[in-house]
Amino acid sequence: MQGCVYFNEDGISTHRYRDCVEYYDAEGVYHCECDENIVDYSELPDKLLK
Repeated sequence: MQGCVYFNEDGISTHRYRDCVEYYDAEGVYHCECDENIVDYSELPDKLLK
C-alpha cells in the first residue's frame, strides 16, 4: 500500500474527504452512500481505540 492515509470521523481512508451521495428515494426514505474506508472504527476492538 502506497500513498497517504487520512483519518476521518468513521475510520481510515485513502481519500482526504469522503465522497458521499445523499438522496431521497420515491418513497421519501433518506439514503447516504459513501466511499468505503480501509478500516472502520466500528470494526476495531474497544481496547485499540483507547
